[in-house]
Amino acid sequence: MRFLSLLSVCLTLAACQATPTDGANRVSGLESSVPSIQWSGGDTIEALYALEWVETATLKLSPALAWSSANLWVLKGWEPARVEFQDSTGRSTGGTTQHFGIPDDFMARSIPKHETTLAVPVPANSSTLTIAFGNSGLETLPVRLPRR
Repeated sequence: MRFLSLLSVCLTLAACQATPTDGANRVSGLESSVPSIQWSGGDTIEALYALEWVETATLKLSPALAWSSANLWVLKGWEPARVEFQDSTGRSTGGTTQHFGIPDDFMARSIPKHETTLAVPVPANSSTLTIAFGNSGLETLPVRLPRR
């Protein structure tokens, strides 16, 4: 019986450690996350938003001359990020879109990670946020806002 209790605690701890706290999510070899959030005064937060290449891009030509590709992204030097806020039930409380610069080295995959700080006003009753990379389908999982 004691062994089962110990096993249960170990499995619970392992599950807790596996849960991402930064909202990391991946689409086609690109990962987005929110490594940190801090209040910057008034009702504004500064969210550190990160993009990271986690898989290499591939482009193949088969013997039948058919093209196939994986993990290809066409990025511009100026991209939109949609910051959405939710209340404790997951209902939207508002959001805003900000554009941010992406360095050439990241677009060329010479550097694996790019981070930018987004300063956004927080709507009343918000408890979490998500950040979507434009309309690409890449959106972080909800991340809890820090206490003031």
